[in-house]
Amino acid sequence: MTLRRWVLTAVTAMAATASSQSGAQDIRNYNVNFTSSPPTIDGTVSPGEWDSAAAEAGDWRELRKDFSDVDEDNNRFRILYDTSNLYILYETDYDFGFLDELFPGNPAISFGEENLNLYIDPNRDGDLNTNNAGDPVPAGQSTDQNVDGYQFAFNQYLGTHVSTDADRDGIGFYTEAHVNTPFGDQGNWNQGGNTVEGPGLSGSGIVVAQTNTNSPSAGQPSGIAELVIPFADLDADQFIPAPAPNADYNGDGNQDAADYTLWRDTFGTVVGNAGDGLLDGADGNDDGTVNEADYDLWVSGYGRGDGAVLPTGLNATDGGARSGPEAGEVWGFNISMITRDAANNFLPIWNWHDSSSFALWPHGMLTFQAAPGAGAGSTAPEPAGAALAVIAGLGMLRRRRRS
Repeated sequence: MTLRRWVLTAVTAMAATASSQSGAQDIRNYNVNFTSSPPTIDGTVSPGEWDSAAAEAGDWRELRKDFSDVDEDNNRFRILYDTSNLYILYETDYDFGFLDELFPGNPAISFGEENLNLYIDPNRDGDLNTNNAGDPVPAGQSTDQNVDGYQFAFNQYLGTHVSTDADRDGIGFYTEAHVNTPFGDQGNWNQGGNTVEGPGLSGSGIVVAQTNTNSPSAGQPSGIAELVIPFADLDADQFIPAPAPNADYNGDGNQDAADYTLWRDTFGTVVGNAGDGLLDGADGNDDGTVNEADYDLWVSGYGRGDGAVLPTGLNATDGGARSGPEAGEVWGFNISMITRDAANNFLPIWNWHDSSSFALWPHGMLTFQAAPGAGAGSTAPEPAGAALAVIAGLGMLRRRRRS
């Protein structure tokens, strides 16, 4: 792991530790253990096959309600990984009732029927749970719109179904790779989201095997889903075209030193009309005054111009340069079930936040653990210790997005 990525990971962990003290809007963490004996993905939990995973992550809360509104259906998950794949076990005691599938083959997803949503951010750009300025989203404030991540969702119907993208066995899939927004497929994962069989996933190795019943045996879950997600299939574009410069103060098509000069020479002046949607001189944020916020805007996109690109942070293998996550690496993750039980438990979610949209920050974190016997040097530092080391050694850290 590079020094830069270690620093950003530590700062993210520090933010999570500080947030957890509030008792609400925590940034939760799940340690993903390495396995040399992958589970069989068949929708059945065989004895011992998930025993090497960390304890199940339960205690979900209901999105769009207060943090005190506890998940009534005991949704929970466990995760493992090896050098090639991510393995996820999801279980629920949902008792409102699963539906029969409506259409055979490869239907589009139906969000009006039970469905499970996963959000995965490989965080290759180091901006997990940060806003455009690179600072953590403040506790108690609205979540940030500028999210990156894969949204993968599928319907949950009665019976046992083993689904791939080529043969979904009547299960609707939804696949998008978001870049700086909670909606759309800017990362070109599926070339359009919830199409019947998007070219971005055709031939992929993603498998969803699930078994759902409305009459579970005593002490058994009503719903089980096992997933395997190859890291090679988290293959959204590494870079996308950058948006037009938003701090091109002199209008020459580039965000460069000349724009800084104009900002410096007019600093403190009142220009144009605030909120009119026009770029007036060096007032990049349209508040009517040339100030420090306009400088920060210029810094965030310095060098941007025609042909500039923006890193997505989504390609898990860095375009094939590596197989998957390193020990100690931290990814963003969230998971939520959408139900028909609107009155009691409509949107249970693992990492609760105060927004209405599942995809928004803050996401929870997955911390990948070293393989057994890999040695202490391969183990990630404790989050609090890492954060303190950053503060002591580096002082104030300001990050700007690469362009």
